Amino acid sequence: MDSIKKIFDTATSAKGKEEREAAAKQFAEAVSKDVAACFHELKIVELVLENIAKEGKKAGPQRGGALSVLTELITTVPASQLILVQCLNKALDLLGDKLKPVKELAESCIPLIIKNFDDQYSDVLLAALTVKCYTNQANAYRLKQITELSKCCPDQVSIRLFNTIPAIVPFMKDLKPKVAKAALKSLKALCNTCPNPDMEQFISELVACSRQGAQPGRWLLRPDQPGPVEPVWQG
Repeated sequence: MDSIKKIFDTATSAKGKEEREAAAKQFAEAVSKDVAACFHELKIVELVLENIAKEGKKAGPQRGGALSVLTELITTVPASQLILVQCLNKALDLLGDKLKPVKELAESCIPLIIKNFDDQYSDVLLAALTVKCYTNQANAYRLKQITELSKCCPDQVSIRLFNTIPAIVPFMKDLKPKVAKAALKSLKALCNTCPNPDMEQFISELVACSRQGAQPGRWLLRPDQPGPVEPVWQG
């Protein structure tokens, strides 16, 4: 394992771009020979996150190298995608990296992390996309992906509305128009996944309240009152 770890270190520390990329590919090939043992003993997710989190211009090779490792791992070992999705949130923030080479690597790496999530694992991707990012580019991108996921996997997404909607609403007042617009589209798409026809009449009001900056609330059923059961909004 020590020799494989040294390859990872080269992928995230070598001065030359070509050397780092070659090491990333070599690392992925080495991991593919014993995936479970390598992920467990080398703690690959932690290694990647540690290098992605490095700040400053001098740490550009570490951030870029970690993204190259992600790209090569998912390409060489497709099954690792379900594990490496844990790195999505931190990788997304690099869409706003000040170093162009790092930003370009993020732009090519992130679609690989996201693609091919089917109905069975869509909740895993949604949970990763719900986590707040710290750059405008990242938040706009992840909100767009939530919208797309809501359209292609509505039944699975609807199960997580309780956690997802409150995470989206604050971004509807974001100072960046592209983020606020993406949040609005995302909220509408999320509401449209609700399979309960009794809720359809309240979707437009929910969206309107959210745009006006109202605090997230919830609908309560009041079966204790006489007569037909009516939903009551609790802010």
